[in-house]
Amino acid sequence: HPRTDLETPAILANVTRSGELMLEKQPIARAALLPQLKNLRRQRPDRPLQIKGDREARYQQVRSVFKDCQTVGFPGVSLEVGKPEEEPEGS
Repeated sequence: HPRTDLETPAILANVTRSGELMLEKQPIARAALLPQLKNLRRQRPDRPLQIKGDREARYQQVRSVFKDCQTVGFPGVSLEVGKPEEEPEGS
């Protein structure tokens, strides 16, 4: 079956509450993020990018990741700052 554009999954980048970066659910160093994004974009130029920032993450950091992603030139970059992962109180 030919794949349709609607099935193109977004590349997922996460900024965790502790400031760690995740790309496609794998931890990644900040310095490695841009080259890796360029690679992914080369392989699949049609894939959009979604950035998820933990609400506890520093806005500055999420913002700088967002700017990097825009530099690479993805067809769409969405930014979602959500609630922290549910954690039991007092952890």
